[in-house]
Amino acid sequence: MQIFQLLSKFKIASYFSQIFRKLKKNFKSELKVKFTIIFFRPDNAEVKQYHIPACCNFIFKIAAGMLLVFSLALISHTLYLANYIKTHETEFAKIDQLESELITAEAKVAALSKKNTDLISANLPTIAAFEDQALAALRSQTVSHTALSRGSNDSRGLALEEIASQDDLSLADHEKLLQLIYDTAVNNANQLARIPSILPLKGSTYVTSPYGYRRNPFGGRSKEFHDGVDFAANYGTPVYATADGIVSFAGWDYGYGRKIVINHGNGIITFYGHNSKLLVSTGAKVKKGDMIAYSGNTGRSSGPHLHYGAYVNGKSVNPLTFTNK
Repeated sequence: MQIFQLLSKFKIASYFSQIFRKLKKNFKSELKVKFTIIFFRPDNAEVKQYHIPACCNFIFKIAAGMLLVFSLALISHTLYLANYIKTHETEFAKIDQLESELITAEAKVAALSKKNTDLISANLPTIAAFEDQALAALRSQTVSHTALSRGSNDSRGLALEEIASQDDLSLADHEKLLQLIYDTAVNNANQLARIPSILPLKGSTYVTSPYGYRRNPFGGRSKEFHDGVDFAANYGTPVYATADGIVSFAGWDYGYGRKIVINHGNGIITFYGHNSKLLVSTGAKVKKGDMIAYSGNTGRSSGPHLHYGAYVNGKSVNPLTFTNK
């Protein structure tokens, strides 16, 4: 069986060897053949002949085949591109439109930038006048009864004055000055929001007991220091925070019953006593005008009312000092 397989392989190899020798012989014989190319002119008897070996014919065939393949590939690629362009014609048109719009927008931006530059150059005196008015307004913006808020504005006010005092301000200086004016205004607004300038009750705010020494309301001829203002209020009247701040205490106090203490910063503290119900807890942030409790009669009290007091740097002050009342 193995011998038969070997003989079969030998026959196949011998067959291909014969074919190869035959092709080689034919190729050599073809190379010996020559082609003649004749050139002649009808009006001239002279004839020119050129003998070309057969191998050149073989090369011409290969070149013609390669040229044909290249031409077919080029045609196929051209057809593919034509089909691709036709399929995405809408997208290409949209891209062209967007490019056109972009060029138009860039032209408008350039025109606006030039116009803005021209306006700024033409209105520098007006801008300077506005800055002077803004600085004057800022200097007079502090509340007359609140020297407490001036400390945080001094350094910024000096910075504004230093810039504004320059004779020739560049555009960058103007931008810096306007930014400082804005920051100062925001800072002043934040400081004013932390000043207890409103009353803790809305509507009727009749004062039943003012701040200072008074006769003991529980009888006798003794006097006591009243560290706040008592407002007449029905049971359950809403009580409001008089400034922005953080609740530092919300709970029971022996003398003031259900009591709320708010720290407004800058050493200012307000407190609200004798409430029937508290709406905020310790640590809560409150804004000026937020409802924080309902008035009541808890603690050492002779009837429903609200006790409203204030401290500045640990010293009791009349809470109405911050208001117009």
